[in-house]
Amino acid sequence: MNTGAATDSGEERIFLFLGGDLARERSRPMKIIRGSAGLAAMAALCLFTLQAQAVPIPGIFNTGVDPFAFALPDDAPDPHWTIVAAPAPLVTPLIPEVVGGPGPVLEYPGAAPNAGPPFGCRWISPNTDLAAAGEGPVGEYVYELLFDLTGLDPDTAVIGGVWVALDSGPFITLNGFLVPVIPPADAFAPLTPFFFSAVGGADFLPGINSVRFHVINPGAADSDTGVQVQITGTADPLEQVPEPSTLILLGIGLAGLCAARLRMRKGSSAK
Repeated sequence: MNTGAATDSGEERIFLFLGGDLARERSRPMKIIRGSAGLAAMAALCLFTLQAQAVPIPGIFNTGVDPFAFALPDDAPDPHWTIVAAPAPLVTPLIPEVVGGPGPVLEYPGAAPNAGPPFGCRWISPNTDLAAAGEGPVGEYVYELLFDLTGLDPDTAVIGGVWVALDSGPFITLNGFLVPVIPPADAFAPLTPFFFSAVGGADFLPGINSVRFHVINPGAADSDTGVQVQITGTADPLEQVPEPSTLILLGIGLAGLCAARLRMRKGSSAK
C-alpha cells in the first residue's frame, strides 16, 4: 500500500479513522509525532466522547409488561403503572392488572388487540374480570407512570407513542399540566398517536416526573373500563464536566505538541 513519501527515519505513520469510509481513510496517511504530542489526540478523543447523545428515559414502560418489557400474563399486576384516581367504592392508589388474551381483547369484542412481539403491551384495568357486570364503577380513572430524568437534560426530553381507552381518554397530563394530544376515539378505533416534548412546551422536570392518562367510564351503571399505552421516551445526558485527569492529559499533550514543533523549527534553522 502506498503511504506517501518517506520522511525522517524516527517518524511513524498511522491511519486515523473516526467514522466514514474506511478504505478512503486508509488512503490518507497522517503523521503523528511521538511521545506527549500523541496524548493530545487521546485527550481530544476523551472530550469527544463526552458529547451528549439521546438515551432512553429510565422508567418508561408500556402497560402490561415486566421489567424486561415482555408482556405479562393474564391477571398479573402491572409493576410500573398505578391507578391514582378512581370512582368509589375503589380506593386508590391501586395496582392495575392485565386483562385480555394474546390476540384480540376477548372482553371487548372488536376492540384494539394486545400488541404482540417485538413490542409487549397489554390492556390494564382496575380488575381482571371486565366481562362481568359491576367490575368497573362509572367515573374517571387516572393511570400514572413515573419516570426519572436524573442525570438527563429535561429541556431535551421527548415522549411519544400510541394509546387507546375504554370508553374514552379525554386527555394526558405531564406533572399536572395538560399536554396537547389528540384523545383516542374509543376502544374500537385504531390506537391514537400522542407526542410531546420540552421543545414543544411540555413541562419536564429534573428528577422524577409523572405522566397520567385520564380514562372516562361513562354510563348509568358499572361497565367495562381499561387502557392500553405503548410509550417511548428519550433525553440527552446533562453536559458532563471533564475529569481533571482528562484536562491534565490534554494540557500535557498540547505542551508536548508545541515543544515538538519548536524542535522541528530549530532543526530546520540549523540546516
